[in-house]
Amino acid sequence: PTPASLPPPPPAAALPTGPHPGHDAPDAPSTRRTFTPEDLRSTATHPIAGRRLHGTVVVQCIAEVAETEDLLALAEREPLIQAVVGWADLTSPAIGDVLDELIAGPGGGYLRSLRHLVQGETDPDWLQHPDVERGLRAARNRGLRYDVLVRDHQLGQAIRLAKRYPDLPQALDHAGKPPIADGDLGDWE
Repeated sequence: PTPASLPPPPPAAALPTGPHPGHDAPDAPSTRRTFTPEDLRSTATHPIAGRRLHGTVVVQCIAEVAETEDLLALAEREPLIQAVVGWADLTSPAIGDVLDELIAGPGGGYLRSLRHLVQGETDPDWLQHPDVERGLRAARNRGLRYDVLVRDHQLGQAIRLAKRYPDLPQALDHAGKPPIADGDLGDWE
């Protein structure tokens, strides 16, 4: 099956994947560790805020296709994983072929979205580069979505992307990472 032919995954609780304000409090368990399928299954047997975990989405954290392949293969083996947000080089002239290979490979039907760590890009117009837009069109044409991972000062380019590609479903990861701890929400608002 292709991602476009599969129904969207049902709403599911997700496990935190890295350091997050509030999760790293001294009295909270550390999220700065590797989470395994066993952790996921253990979490599924205990209520979270009074609700049981029925499924989750795993999200890339390394900008390597190999990690996406590993996550897709894991999703094929682990019933609690209902979708994968992966990575592929949006700027590559071969992006279409890479996406086709991911979708056709083990667990490829679980690939729902791509993301790039735009938060680490210094170019304030990175999302508007012609090669990036070509990669986003390739994702859209295969029924994939795009997870926008930006910081608050980069929200402008995320908004421009959404306006330019209204037919590309997009998710704003971490609400654009507002500087909550600093209390300065000017750029984010």
